[in-house]
Amino acid sequence: MNPLVALRIYRLCNNYRFSHLHTHDSHSHTFAVMAVAIFGVKASVVVHRRVDFPIKNNFLSQWKYNHRSIKAIICVSHFIKKIIEPSLKNPNLLHTIHSGIELHGNPEPLKTGLREEFNIREGHFIIINLAALAPHKDYFTFVNTAAILLERGLPAKFLLIGGEGGEWEAIDHFIQKKGLKNDLVMTGHRSDVPGILAQADLLLFTSKTEGLGGATLDALKAGVPVVATAAGGVPEIIEDGVTGFLATVGDANKLADQVWKILNDKDLQLEFASNGKKKVLQFSKEKTAEETLKVYLSVTQSF
Repeated sequence: MNPLVALRIYRLCNNYRFSHLHTHDSHSHTFAVMAVAIFGVKASVVVHRRVDFPIKNNFLSQWKYNHRSIKAIICVSHFIKKIIEPSLKNPNLLHTIHSGIELHGNPEPLKTGLREEFNIREGHFIIINLAALAPHKDYFTFVNTAAILLERGLPAKFLLIGGEGGEWEAIDHFIQKKGLKNDLVMTGHRSDVPGILAQADLLLFTSKTEGLGGATLDALKAGVPVVATAAGGVPEIIEDGVTGFLATVGDANKLADQVWKILNDKDLQLEFASNGKKKVLQFSKEKTAEETLKVYLSVTQSF
């Protein structure tokens, strides 16, 4: 709540005559509204909402979401739009614009193959998750699902691909406790995800909450089958039984059943890959840019 930040926004808007302030997170949203309320900035505020939980019922949250300077609220999924709508005095401000990805070009090959890098035997499936090691990504369900599949005899190596998000030590301890250190690898952050996807057999996405689930888009683009939890906006990408399988959040047994079914059915893998590549065409970065521009053009500068 530092008013000096709002003052700096005021000076920038004054110097450059900005007409729109696009806020990408909660903090920037707060400072933008403060700049208008305290310093009289003459700019329209466009809020970008990516998190899939309701607006808090405290004074600050209600004030900044219903402030007169807010001219549009862009939600990355229909799910987010639905859960924040009850808190708004003017629901007409809401727009759904799905986040898009780069659909063109081929991934650069990895310098070394995943099998060589992580000592994965031929004939073993490579099952990955792409997410920061943060609480809402629920890697504990990922580990539990892996344990069920390994107990059933599925030949597989599981890669947890993501940087620190506060849960690294807890997840590592959980893996060791279950005796799965040789079967699950925490790779840390990787900048070569497209190359990894090119060699993966399946994306197992186990989030508890999710604005949209961009990792599933990357998987569909690569033709990689997806098994995911129906968290947040994920079902807007993964259509159960069409572009992949969905399970209830935390249901490791159902997730394991679905992984087993896909990996033991070549025809199903091809069907999901084909349907997924068609689906992902709806999520291009160009479409995201065009839809965002339409919102900008519709926003009035008069308060």
